[in-house]
Amino acid sequence: MLLLSTHHLTGGLWKLARGRSRKNHQGTFNPPPNGRAVETFGVVQKYIYPDFLSTHHLTGGLWKQFCPRTVVLCLIAFNPPPNGRAVMNKKGAVTDYVCELIPKELMINRYFQTEQAAIEELETKKDEIVRQQEELQEEHGGEEGLLEEVTNDSGKITKANVNDRIKAIKNDATFADELKVLKAYLKLIEQEAEISKQIKVLTQFLDNYVLTKYGDITEDEIKTLVVDDKWMPTLRQAIASEMDRISQRLAQRIQELAERYDTPLPQLTSKVEGLTSKVEGHLQKMGMVW
Repeated sequence: MLLLSTHHLTGGLWKLARGRSRKNHQGTFNPPPNGRAVETFGVVQKYIYPDFLSTHHLTGGLWKQFCPRTVVLCLIAFNPPPNGRAVMNKKGAVTDYVCELIPKELMINRYFQTEQAAIEELETKKDEIVRQQEELQEEHGGEEGLLEEVTNDSGKITKANVNDRIKAIKNDATFADELKVLKAYLKLIEQEAEISKQIKVLTQFLDNYVLTKYGDITEDEIKTLVVDDKWMPTLRQAIASEMDRISQRLAQRIQELAERYDTPLPQLTSKVEGLTSKVEGHLQKMGMVW
């Protein structure tokens, strides 16, 4: 039994597993072996993958089967690799993984930028929907507002409250304006929920792809990730910060010197002589002799 990566799935193995070719409409996520994508208007809604191994299956002895090479090269948080640990829920299922030497963010930035971009695009759409919800609630959620009846004591609007209110007023023409706003808000709630489901599914697949890549990673790739992607940017940032600090300190010191030597020495000498004459005159009037 093999755990296939996204690279394997784009070639003949995916065709062999499904018995037919599969075009990835979005160019992002490839379905797993023995799985299929459920799409609506070209957008993946969910995946069905009865035989695809989840992160939970990678714990224990199966991990050795999938990664027979030296465990040091695997560098993920199962069975357990160096600098790594698994994050489990109360039921003992793995929900996340932490590897301090090569965090999954580095893996994603190096190998799965397209997949991450797809998730970020959905998150942007979700944020826009949430913004529209907030605008509607701000406009109609006050006292005697059209959303007042569906706003609970904590100021939240739930789908259940909206549905109940729609059922109560849908046949009453006097509540036409309120019904229109309620339907618009309900549509936004449903859109947010649907996008959240898509984000969850795609994030899970991205995690599975990253886990698979951890198992296939080579020594040269580890060097690239650790040195080029992790250490060098950190060093560059530290050097840039130090250069900025030194530049600011030099600029401050130059300004101090400029203010100190802004007045020419002859002018200072003349001013001192004038003040000296005034002081001597006052002392003579006081009867002091020197």
